[in-house]
Order: sequence, then structure tokens, then C-alpha cells
Amino acid sequence: MNLGLLICDHARKDLNHPDGSYPEMFRRILPDFEMRDYYVCDGVFPGSPVECDGWLISGSRKSVYDVVDWIIKLKKFIQMIKESGRPCIGVCFGHQMVGAALGGVVRKAPTGWCAGVHPFDIQMTEPWMEPPQSKVNLLMMCQDQVMELPPAARVIATSLMCPNAMILIGSNVLGIQGHPEFSVDFEHQLIRINAELMKPGQADEEIESLKKPAHRELVAGWMGAFLRMTDVR
Repeated sequence: MNLGLLICDHARKDLNHPDGSYPEMFRRILPDFEMRDYYVCDGVFPGSPVECDGWLISGSRKSVYDVVDWIIKLKKFIQMIKESGRPCIGVCFGHQMVGAALGGVVRKAPTGWCAGVHPFDIQMTEPWMEPPQSKVNLLMMCQDQVMELPPAARVIATSLMCPNAMILIGSNVLGIQGHPEFSVDFEHQLIRINAELMKPGQADEEIESLKKPAHRELVAGWMGAFLRMTDVR
């Protein structure tokens, strides 16, 4: 299956990490997919939503409500993906992007930063969620959240600080606020870098949370199954 990776940011220069940037991270957790990279943050877009069998939208330091040409164009492209029936998964910024593009509202959360390991409580189980779970832990790194759901969206999972932690819009668009592609070490370094932006003492608490298991492989398996189950080739 050919998967188009819509890359919404470059690796930050102050984080030279062996995990690489988004393309390397997503290839690591979804090794069975042939991926094509589109640096939409640089204005490089696919010609059509049917150019690939499925789509994956990365994280970003930008906000989806920023008035930037490529962000405006990406929202329109996501609307085209939704209409095409091609499967699409948005992760973190990508989660917020599908929410905003398809009629929801994204803004900074009143709870502030979410970072470290957070438990996601599963509210509904879809056929691609094998093995089924009642709770999963995921790494998070965000300030913005989907605060109001798009029409036809259903909440797959909630978290204490993020009510709309995983959402399914229609049958072919999935949003995940967490970061299954991040390693614990990569998250640790990001927390250190962003510590000065967080509440006093929060960074230390979030680093302590990294001792909890993060179910990266499990959620990556769900992502792969979702993409294959909704494959319209």
C-alpha cells in the first residue's frame, strides 16, 4: 500500500536526535508501507488525493489556525481526501488539522501543555482496533487541541487533559492527538527544550511520567489496520 506522508515541519536544529525527523519516525512504526514524502510545509503538495492509497499527516510547531498559505492549502486538500474516501490519519498537529479542516474548532487548551505519558480511555472499539483495549498510554506534546468536534465525528478515546484525544470522522479519517511515532528518549529531550514554556515544575512531572509504559507499537498496529481496512484501491 502506497502511503503519502504530508510533512508539516522540519526537525528542529536544537534537537539532533538519532530517531531522525518525521519521515524516519513514521517509517519505523509503519514498516510495511511504501511511503512518499510531501513537504507541505515547504509548499510541496500532491497533485490529487488519489495520488496515494492513503495519507498520514505529521505534527508541527505551527498552529492550524495560523494564517499561512500552506496551512490553508492543506485544509482544502484534507477536504478532498475526505471526499475521495482514501484513508487518512492525522497525528498531533495532523489530528488538529483534520478536525479544523472538516468543521471542528481548534484552539489552545485551557489546561495548558500536555506532555509526557498520558492514559487514553477507549470510548468505542472499531474492528481495526486489534487487540482491543480499554486504556492505552501515549506520549503527548501539545498546547492546541480539538475543542469542538467536526460534524460526523465520533470520539474514540478521551484523556483527562484532552477530551477529544482520538476521533474518527466519517469512516476514513482518524485523528490521534498523541505521538505513537515518538520514542521515550525523543520525548524526554523535547520536554527539556520546552520546559521554560510550561508551568513551574511541570517539566519534571512530565519526565517522571516517562517511567510509565507507552503503547507505541499497539497504536501503530491499529493505525496500520485502519489504513488497510479502508484501503480503496
